[in-house]
Amino acid sequence: LAVYGDMHPEVAQSYNNVGCVYAAVNNYEKALELYLKALNIKIDILGETHPNIAKSYNNIGYIYSAKMDNEKALEFYHKALNIRIETLGHKHPDVAITYNNIGAVYKSQREYKKALDLYQKALDIELECFGEKHPDVALSYHNMGVAYHSLSENQKALEFHQKALNIRLELFGEKHPDVATTYNSIGSILYSQKNYEKALEYHRKALNIKLEILGKEHSDVALIYSNIGTVYNAQGNHHEAQGNYQKALNIAAFNLLRNHT
Repeated sequence: LAVYGDMHPEVAQSYNNVGCVYAAVNNYEKALELYLKALNIKIDILGETHPNIAKSYNNIGYIYSAKMDNEKALEFYHKALNIRIETLGHKHPDVAITYNNIGAVYKSQREYKKALDLYQKALDIELECFGEKHPDVALSYHNMGVAYHSLSENQKALEFHQKALNIRLELFGEKHPDVATTYNSIGSILYSQKNYEKALEYHRKALNIKLEILGKEHSDVALIYSNIGTVYNAQGNHHEAQGNYQKALNIAAFNLLRNHT
């Protein structure tokens, strides 16, 4: 500020960067404050229709989504989408990112068919831009798998998660958090199909990877313990179910205490 003054691109970038840090630690109010400061400077310098403005709108949409203010999230994501289509064209990876983000909001509202339409739009762009073997393509397959599972279309869900898994294994190898996430998702679908032994197999694969990479106190690990507990409970193995639920609860309590000290 002392060097550039208030209205300078470097100041806007600094506000944006610090906002990202606050967003990463879930301090959404502070992140929003900083993203809005960055946006105001960018609009003053670049005008309303610039890709960098779209990036700010996208960041602000993410914060509102995290705060579960879906109406505001959609408002800002659509602002980002309109600018990106106007300035970058319909077939640009940033447009695909925005479609995925809007789809995620609809998923959180349980409007799964709307979410699927947007995920498909994102996927079509990504396949054209990147080809099949790309992390963004795997993410869109994953998102579609989650949506189909939520619609109880379990075979379709498995099909898309398997596509995501194949890409992620090829790109990242076995020991990667995204691979573990896909294993966990497949486990949940198999549980829905009452294929409990296979569900446990996939949840354990996910657990082993997450433990190795993220450590025993990560929230993702707690989620998988809870999923394993649910499978054991369905099998009538209440002792194992309780043990896994307790592990999940212990991690949640530890993280709650750590975040408030």
